Amino acid sequence: MLALDSGHTISYITQYLKFLAETVMRSRPDFSEQKPRIDRMVENLRALAPRMRSYKQNSGAYQTPDESVFKAYFDVAVPGSIDNPFKGPARQLRHYIMMRLQFEAGLRPGEVLGLWLEDMEYGLENNVHVVRRHHDRRDPRARQAVAKTEPRILPIKDDLARLIHQYVVEVRSQIPEAQSHPVLFVTHGSNGRGKAISPKAVMQEVGMVVRTRPDTFAGLTRHQFRHGFTLSAKGELKNRGVHDSDQRAIIQYLLGHSSPESQDDYTRIHNQKVAKRALREINQKRHDDAKKTKRINKG
Repeated sequence: MLALDSGHTISYITQYLKFLAETVMRSRPDFSEQKPRIDRMVENLRALAPRMRSYKQNSGAYQTPDESVFKAYFDVAVPGSIDNPFKGPARQLRHYIMMRLQFEAGLRPGEVLGLWLEDMEYGLENNVHVVRRHHDRRDPRARQAVAKTEPRILPIKDDLARLIHQYVVEVRSQIPEAQSHPVLFVTHGSNGRGKAISPKAVMQEVGMVVRTRPDTFAGLTRHQFRHGFTLSAKGELKNRGVHDSDQRAIIQYLLGHSSPESQDDYTRIHNQKVAKRALREINQKRHDDAKKTKRINKG
């Protein structure tokens, strides 16, 4: 009977039985001996909960919007846009750069906030270096924004590199408080001026852009920009005729995954989109053929 109930129902029943058993047994002199039996009962009950895969819980890739949504986002967020919700040009530039790094280089949100000045490479080849710096004393933050993936070097577009250099020279270098640490992206306001920008602040900024077009950007989150990069990269590699095994190896490196299995969710959603597009085209062709046949019969 319990196995047929939802996971939440079993969880509630388990919590109640645990509370009831401990309350009744606590006054007994052998409570310490009985406690392990109660714990085992709890474990056994929890094991009955159905482990159904949830796309929503397991992967943001399944909720990744079409590329047109990301394009619309950058149309709003580009510095100087009349729809841009940020008043200051410095803040507009910083937000635009951070989100492009996620969408065009596939960086995680934490990896963007974990970038240091020295991680940017300018020149004939413009690159961003993703480096693991757990517990580095040069990082002033109590809770570091660190890379959870493998170290890697990623190429970035020339115009994005120029914007990053512009931010460093024209914005960051003009903030005295920011010169005491190496973190690339910093706060500009009077409250905490010059400190490394926090994940919460970036989430709030994304929310401000989303609210400019709530229908278009409904449900959009900052992590989905990385998912958008992955799906776009997979589509581009496929269009170039790159073999599936090579595709997996390339995407694995670009995302910094330690295992190719980590990208299986992206592969599934990419295949789903391809299948849906193909089905729409088949149905449209059938519809067009039927209309053509009908016109011929009438004639």
